[in-house]
Amino acid sequence: MLCLSTSSFSAPITRPEASSPKVSSPIVVTWFATLATLGLLSILKTSAIIAATDPRYTLHLFVTHPTMAFVIFGAVFLCVIGGEALYAGLGHFGRKAITSGWLLIV
Repeated sequence: MLCLSTSSFSAPITRPEASSPKVSSPIVVTWFATLATLGLLSILKTSAIIAATDPRYTLHLFVTHPTMAFVIFGAVFLCVIGGEALYAGLGHFGRKAITSGWLLIV
């Protein structure tokens, strides 16, 4: 199911036509609306999720396990920066170059 939905999402974007945004925009809006709906339903079902946003948990982690907290936050930072760099590279070099580099290096 995921492969089918991913393939159907990618198909209109790979063609460099002027109508591609017209086709892909509703797909993107639907995708994010679905994610938002499922996320809200999950939060309503398990309201303890909201407690995870309490900064006291972060402080507790840094006080009790400072090395582990440093590693966790470093990994999160690198993931965010890497995602941003990949997205920027996609705009500069194109999909084929990024895909080739990803498959050869990673």
